[in-house]
Amino acid sequence: FDKPIPVSGFSWQPVSTEIVSQTISHLSNYKSEDVFGLSNYVVKTVGEFIVKPLTFLINLVLRHGIFPEGLKLTKITPIFKKGDLKAPECYRPIAIVPIIGKIIESCMI
Repeated sequence: FDKPIPVSGFSWQPVSTEIVSQTISHLSNYKSEDVFGLSNYVVKTVGEFIVKPLTFLINLVLRHGIFPEGLKLTKITPIFKKGDLKAPECYRPIAIVPIIGKIIESCMI
């Protein structure tokens, strides 16, 4: 993983464990779970144990230029705005994206 990773005339630099660790530490402390049952809180709690395999995964994504389909899934949750609790129009949807996908995207920026 020492060389830049070419993707369509563009090259990504490999991500270090330090970058991944820093990205994890900057996650909010929300406890809402994604489609895999993970939350920011859980990932931050176990961050030091998953940083190496996660760095490896991120570098594979960069090397192959393929973002895993499973990490594109979202969990849609209706949030009440105001008005009648029984009226669907009184709710707005929020999408909870997979935490691991968020970390990968943050490391790419």
